[in-house]
Amino acid sequence: MLIRIAAIAMLAISTPVFAQVSLSNLAATLAATPESSWVKVNLNPYSAAWVSVDLQVPPYAGDSKPGSIIAAWSSFAWDPNRGDLILWGGGHANYGGNEVYRWHGTTQLWERASVPSDVELLTGVTYEAVDGAMNAPVAAHTYDNQVFLKHLDRFLTFGGAAFDTGSAQPILLNNGTIRATGPFLWDPSRGDPNKVGGTTGSHVQRVAPHPEIVGGQMWQNLDIYDGRFPASALPSNFVMGVSDATFENGVDTVYITGRIGGGTNQDLFRLRIPSISDRSQDTWQRLGIWWSGSSSQGGGAVDVTRGIFARTGGPGLPFSYWNLATAGPNNRDVGVTTIIDVTGQFSVTANSGMDFDPNQSNFVVWNGGGTIWRVTPPTPISPTGWVVTKEPDPLGAVPPSNVGTGILGKFKYVENLRAFMALDVNGDVWLYKPVDWSNPDTNQPPTV
Repeated sequence: MLIRIAAIAMLAISTPVFAQVSLSNLAATLAATPESSWVKVNLNPYSAAWVSVDLQVPPYAGDSKPGSIIAAWSSFAWDPNRGDLILWGGGHANYGGNEVYRWHGTTQLWERASVPSDVELLTGVTYEAVDGAMNAPVAAHTYDNQVFLKHLDRFLTFGGAAFDTGSAQPILLNNGTIRATGPFLWDPSRGDPNKVGGTTGSHVQRVAPHPEIVGGQMWQNLDIYDGRFPASALPSNFVMGVSDATFENGVDTVYITGRIGGGTNQDLFRLRIPSISDRSQDTWQRLGIWWSGSSSQGGGAVDVTRGIFARTGGPGLPFSYWNLATAGPNNRDVGVTTIIDVTGQFSVTANSGMDFDPNQSNFVVWNGGGTIWRVTPPTPISPTGWVVTKEPDPLGAVPPSNVGTGILGKFKYVENLRAFMALDVNGDVWLYKPVDWSNPDTNQPPTV
């Protein structure tokens, strides 16, 4: 058995604040695109970057199986420091590979950023990365549970439905017991298409030893379940969760929903990470409880203007939110009871995606296809008076209307471009140009 080396991926004590990369190529593409329209921007297919079958994790291995990283309840995160879409997922009974993929906005090409870790069966259908959960997570459905921390310069995943249990990320302790673990940071500066994400020797070797593959030590387990925080304040898992990241009081901050106990209702939590290397500085807080809102899959986002965290719902309950001004363990979520929709055409389902637009100070909802909806909550916040407006019909090609298992976290606002990015079921990357878009390179309105 491979010898486990715990916490080998702990990185530099200080991390610089990064400036966003210029994406003049994509800005020029948007400038030539009509407002309220879409443009497909990847120059190669997602499949061009897939790992070969001999390096995949059985039993869910095959020529097309890395496609499950998108197809199975998935999300991506946007790295504004490099202009990259970061994709990680798979999980449960769909795909066991924990490799990372990136789409580079600078080259507009898909690339693999690691090869998969092999896994070790702990008990029943519970697996752990072969070099241990302190070095890499196992694959998971990620719903809307992935963000990028731009000041710490790390991708962060909470996972969701892990391979092959469909529940929390597991860790095997020295005393032989198994408990939940995570979330995990991934260092994009260490990404390499020919290295395994964990330690040397942890890659899949069932066909050949592949001695050329070495460990990239890309992952860091934050392990919020290690006893630092009260067990009563920690979710049992993050299945169907929604999340968003902000920068508050000089610290990268994540809002995430998770399930308490054995039920399906989701409460709201906040994780703050002041330091890459010092876990004693992390804070974990329960900001709100489920009461009458939604606990389905969907999309969530922080409204920094009104001080709420909102999430999509479904027919009869399109949205619910927590008021962050009253945050605490007894802070109930609020269901939005009425919306104002003059078109009579708006709908939101558990398959919808949503993010917040800081330029127009409202939420943007996408259900697949070409149509975009804006949702403006009232000020002061209340469960009534939410106004829904349909953006003008797009010109030209649009993403497919088939969203598979859901858009979830595959629709994001991209601050580098002042536009929205969507990843479709085929692995194609789309940009949506809002009305009143301005070119981030010139700060001048475009000429179309």
